[in-house]
Amino acid sequence: MTKTIKLTLAVSALALSGTAHAQIFNQIMGKLLQPASATAPRTTEAPYSGPANAGFVQPSPAQDAALDKLLDQRITDRALAKAIISAKPIVKRMVMASACGMSDISLNQLNVIRLRPKTYDSGSIGYVSKDFMKYHDARQCTTVARINFILLAANAISADVYYISPSSSESSHQKLTFRNVADSGWLIEDVRDAFTQ
Repeated sequence: MTKTIKLTLAVSALALSGTAHAQIFNQIMGKLLQPASATAPRTTEAPYSGPANAGFVQPSPAQDAALDKLLDQRITDRALAKAIISAKPIVKRMVMASACGMSDISLNQLNVIRLRPKTYDSGSIGYVSKDFMKYHDARQCTTVARINFILLAANAISADVYYISPSSSESSHQKLTFRNVADSGWLIEDVRDAFTQ
């Protein structure tokens, strides 16, 4: 028996014992049966986004799980598999920033994990996955559909990332490179502009 049904039965029993209890019952049931609020643009803090005003929307749990699945994919090349496991937190942060950034300016929040910091301003365009999508709902992250990794060197990998809009089905593609630096660990080396397919 679910918690909601148990609570309903318990409160129903109380409701029969008096008017005050009936009012409490109605208040509780009103809260339990209240419809979920409509989806609205949010720029709440996420593990990859930095401050809450950084300009990122939140990924859905399904989008987050799908990216984890892609990052945990079975790789037969042992050296590449080891690099991906080691770089996963930085790769995930960058990929999700591109998927969920409201604009290229949002990527300024990632300068602390870039090999060479870069300033994005209002003239920057093409560095987040939705930039050239005409019909994408900006209240949503794009979904990461596929990632192809290449081992560039013992301390460097590249990722070809393919994004799809859940609202318009438009797609884009982006190449990212990461480097493992002795004193800092894995860092973002390069972010190529995203282009539509």
